[in-house]
Amino acid sequence: MGRERGRALTYRRKGYATMQSDGYQAADVIPAVNAALQSNGLVDVGISCCEGQGWSMQRKLLEEIQDAGAEGGLQLISTHTYKGDPPRPDSPFNTTLPVWVTEISPIMDRLGMTQTWYRNHSENEGLLHAINIHEALTTGNVSAYIYWIGAGQSSAEAPFIWAPNPKKNVSGQDMWKANDNTTVVEIPAGKAAYTIGSTYWASAHFSRFIRPGAQRIEARAGWFFEDEPRHPALLASAFRNNNGSIVVQVINNGDEKLEVYLGLALRNRWSNQSDDCKIDTWVTDSEMKFQRIDAAVLEAFRPTGNYTLSARSLTTFVVNCGAEV
Repeated sequence: MGRERGRALTYRRKGYATMQSDGYQAADVIPAVNAALQSNGLVDVGISCCEGQGWSMQRKLLEEIQDAGAEGGLQLISTHTYKGDPPRPDSPFNTTLPVWVTEISPIMDRLGMTQTWYRNHSENEGLLHAINIHEALTTGNVSAYIYWIGAGQSSAEAPFIWAPNPKKNVSGQDMWKANDNTTVVEIPAGKAAYTIGSTYWASAHFSRFIRPGAQRIEARAGWFFEDEPRHPALLASAFRNNNGSIVVQVINNGDEKLEVYLGLALRNRWSNQSDDCKIDTWVTDSEMKFQRIDAAVLEAFRPTGNYTLSARSLTTFVVNCGAEV
């Protein structure tokens, strides 16, 4: 009672548009939008809701939509991870619909883009971005994680790729300047002028190898037997692509290198035990940027391998068994 329904208000604060509607108001609108889509023949267009500014905020919006009986009119749950308590996933949403993180970047704190992989776990560093992706995929059970923005002219907005408009200095040399006019980059003759941020490399580990239609599968970080403790510095996730390849991401969030054991018990489930398995390895840390390591072949009936993870690193293992080896 007393709830103002049917109105979705916005206001601007510090340059950002903020929704002032709740899940009940969204529930009022969802049937009408679906009816309009159907009447105009847009049968392949669905509704996503509601771009909550943080995980806890979107959880509340979803619960209100469910309470109003309108969840069936949605095809996608969408959220950001900027604000809230907590702002990032602490547990999955109670829904069978796919969940996407549709926007995240350090833009709220104006940290700007950096090429630093790790210094102190700032939001604009690549290692923390990798941890946030891992957390969203595993803890939040999301199926998409979209960064804001891919490429742009403002380094303050922390794009993956900073490509500002060139400016001429007094000698006619092309130059770039950041918004604050403190960062100057000269453009070598005949060279493309852009800078790649460390968050780009973190995203590449996931987006390049986990393909559409992939399913997340069990991954154990830091132990071999069920009763052995997890290593506190290790985070692992694994996915099976439609072509049968297995993708494993392992984050070493510690200050020391770690010797790890990669067990391929998975071949008992998804491939013939007599198949050899080829493993391609890609590493990003403070020294290497998405560097490919020489491929290894694990022979049939030898389903294990030992690997060294550098400190504060992200390592991706891409496993192919059988005919593709």
